[in-house]
Amino acid sequence: MEINTNELIKKGKTIAVIPYDKISEDGLASAFAIYIALKESGASVDFLYKGAVSETLKGLISDSVKISSTTPEKHLVISVDYLDKSIEEVNYSIEDNKLNLILKPISDNFTADKIEHKVMGGSYDTTITIGCWNLDKIEMVKENPDSFTKTSIINIDNTANNEKFGTINIIGNEIDNISLLVLQTIASWNIKIPKKSAELLLKSINS
Repeated sequence: MEINTNELIKKGKTIAVIPYDKISEDGLASAFAIYIALKESGASVDFLYKGAVSETLKGLISDSVKISSTTPEKHLVISVDYLDKSIEEVNYSIEDNKLNLILKPISDNFTADKIEHKVMGGSYDTTITIGCWNLDKIEMVKENPDSFTKTSIINIDNTANNEKFGTINIIGNEIDNISLLVLQTIASWNIKIPKKSAELLLKSINS
């Protein structure tokens, strides 16, 4: 079955944008452009990067990009249906290595089926890599394998030796500047290219 890039983006509840740690400045600018475009389209997206950022790029992105050097921790969410009586007090205690949540008051007919729990965070269902020919070269993935076990990878690169490790591989080895490849790619996703993304891409293309 053919995999549609737009569907991966649209269905991606959690998306990671990961440039190669030693990516060129124009490649990093293009990664920032992808992040900003996805963020402004309403996607839940993280920018994972451990490399250096030049002062020029820092000035261009301002506070538009939040860079994380590690994947987020998983967390437990406990949901309680209390519509039949308003909860006025929430406390907790720890006994025998167990966390007890204490909610007051509850109605006389409160039952366990009004309690739900789920584990959230810590993993991504869509990952976009930029400027890397080999997935093993991305330290973020090597150090946090559990965060990427169920991810679909969109591999964007313009090098001839790319190993096509992605679920979808967007390889433009005939294109000298990766920012031009990224510009074409974002346009094909049917999402708006924000002004900040366009500025980053055009500056890199013209450099």
